[in-house]
Amino acid sequence: YTVNTWDINEKYAHRVGKKKPNALGLFDTHGNVWEWCQDGYDKEEYSRYSGKTVDDPSGPSEQTWGRVHRGGSFFNSVRYTRPSCRSGIPASHRNFNIGFRVVAVK
Repeated sequence: YTVNTWDINEKYAHRVGKKKPNALGLFDTHGNVWEWCQDGYDKEEYSRYSGKTVDDPSGPSEQTWGRVHRGGSFFNSVRYTRPSCRSGIPASHRNFNIGFRVVAVK
């Protein structure tokens, strides 16, 4: 992909399922709203310069700077719309382009 919805003048979050699913059949996992995760944020753990190789990091057990949000939003360039694009955000922060995914297990 070379453009995100912002680039085609769709400057808003979309209802789930309005865009094509990814290779796993999941809808709206990247580029709709930043996904707020349960993982605690650790700047060093997510740094490509740290020398660490970590699969599915969960962050520090003691939350020191907030939670991870990942995947980019409609408001971002397409280069941010990937799961490896992560940052930390305090739990008290609210914004129009951050959400979370509700998962139900049957």
